[in-house]
Amino acid sequence: MDCKWVYDGGILRIIAGEEVYVPSAKEIYSSFTSGINQLRKERYQNCEVPTELITINRFGKSISIIIDFREQDEKLVIRPVVNIRNEYYDVPLYLGKMIDHIFVDEKWYYLTNNHQQISDIFNEKGIDVCKPITLKKYMELKKLLEGSGISVEDKFEKMLDTNRYATIQNQEYTVNATLYPYQQEGLNWLSFMQSEECGCILGDEMGLGKTLQIISLLSNLAANSTAIFLVVAPVSLLENWKREIEKFAPSLTTYTHYGPGRTGFYKNWLKYDVVITAYSTVVSDYSILNMVEWDVVVLDEAQNIKNPHSKRGTFVKSLRYNVGIAVTGTPFENHMTDVWSIVDFVYPGYLGELEQFESTFCDDLDAAKMLEGLISPIIIRRRVEDVAKDLPAKIEIPVPLLMSEQEVAMYEEERESSISKVRAGSFPIDVIQGLRMTTTHPFINHSDLQGNPFDYSVKYQRLCQIVEEIIELNEKVIIFTSFNKMFTIIEEDFASRYGISVSSINGATPVSERQQIIDEYSKIDGSAVLVLNPRAAGTGLNITAANHVVHYNLEWNPALEDQSTARAFRRGQEKTVFVYKLFYSGSIGEYIYKKTEHKRDIFDELIRGNDGTSKNKDEIIEALQLSPFQGGTSL
Repeated sequence: MDCKWVYDGGILRIIAGEEVYVPSAKEIYSSFTSGINQLRKERYQNCEVPTELITINRFGKSISIIIDFREQDEKLVIRPVVNIRNEYYDVPLYLGKMIDHIFVDEKWYYLTNNHQQISDIFNEKGIDVCKPITLKKYMELKKLLEGSGISVEDKFEKMLDTNRYATIQNQEYTVNATLYPYQQEGLNWLSFMQSEECGCILGDEMGLGKTLQIISLLSNLAANSTAIFLVVAPVSLLENWKREIEKFAPSLTTYTHYGPGRTGFYKNWLKYDVVITAYSTVVSDYSILNMVEWDVVVLDEAQNIKNPHSKRGTFVKSLRYNVGIAVTGTPFENHMTDVWSIVDFVYPGYLGELEQFESTFCDDLDAAKMLEGLISPIIIRRRVEDVAKDLPAKIEIPVPLLMSEQEVAMYEEERESSISKVRAGSFPIDVIQGLRMTTTHPFINHSDLQGNPFDYSVKYQRLCQIVEEIIELNEKVIIFTSFNKMFTIIEEDFASRYGISVSSINGATPVSERQQIIDEYSKIDGSAVLVLNPRAAGTGLNITAANHVVHYNLEWNPALEDQSTARAFRRGQEKTVFVYKLFYSGSIGEYIYKKTEHKRDIFDELIRGNDGTSKNKDEIIEALQLSPFQGGTSL
């Protein structure tokens, strides 16, 4: 068979008729030095080396291949390169495969040092050189290359560090809100991660609108495809998710799968865009939840699965889903395994088996730095101080909550008692005080209840979650409540639960001692809690050391509430102040919230000055109509 050697495009090959054969570096070397008979393919052994090719046969040293991750046409591609005299050259390809030699300036170089190792890795991961790869594939390769001895030139990682996805086209959002610039950036990033079918962690600090960013993503996805999403959250946040979606993305249909009235048929969910459920419900209803293949599963307060051995973590990770998104302001709390467990949800298997991970990553700084390099591509985290220029001076955050079944029963009992008193003609202030106390904490007017206050109140659970994040930020918080028994609960429980300073000012605190309490609180280096009665300490005090304010039970008089917030939100405050207002859906708390917010908006004095006295009888009767479940007694 007639054949000839041809040098073209940096590749030396043999052509015989319509056949093309690309010999290895070893074959070329042996053919050029020992004769053509060293070729493995016998039919090419009569092909003589032409004189003009012999002239370029000045052998260079053997060199190693470098893996180059680069961006090309807004896509991530992988390219094998070599560094020759501080210049990078692409390794020649034939039919998508790397050639194990290269000609540069008529000098020939072996590429045999790690050619086979890299070829095996590409084959194992199904990598087509120079073709776009997903972020998920990129991360798998990065992890595989760790400790392999193969050099990496990662231009893509550098781009992430300096200008995260700056080239990604801004996603148009379909929500009823104007996103802050950092929220738009977060939406771009979430959209990119979802398009790459790569799970991720939205780890912004509290108060930066993580929920709105997720809702924007889900709204965009629903507008462009038929998809079904699952949001898993603590019980205390289920109502908040429902209301936030209704507010910002009313086109999304939602179903809250929680409580005794929840459906037992998964097909009922398919007519909704978003199903909202609790971690505890995932455990109890796993079999039905696993009948759906969810397009996206969102875990809010994802630190709830930080224990890799917990039931909720195990069941959540066993669900069928295409993309998992963990939302948490505290991805790392105590141990490295916290991070492993959350990453194992968003990217199963990426950090290996738990036992292997624990032997590699200890709870120390060196391990944290090493782990950060692995997970940085799948986590976005902005701090308040980093985006302060985008934020208003004060952010008010309503926190609607659902009562537990036990709380609903106690509230309805108290509500019906109040209705009976009104029917009997009496209207003292304590008609509604009992309801306000019940929605503050069951311990206040149920002295027979004993034990951990966390177990009896969804509102108290949410308070604890908020305080935990504030402690994580090393910042201070003021908690306003009207009831002395609530002071005792918070002071005793927080001191042992968190091991931080908890001080208080109420009506029994001598006026002469109040400023000293404030001064001592302000001087504390780190987190601290100050519990205040809005009437005793809602005016005249300067507490700018705190930039978090929690109104634990709302006041009839919005002016009193505003004055209380002004203890922290005043001249001298250098940080954005976050104001949380906690109330139960379908309760007197929600009524107070809606009334005061409405009157505040129109600056009307009809509610200002309302202390729940008899002159406001019509409004209090209206408030008594609200029930946390259908079918309660009405006036």
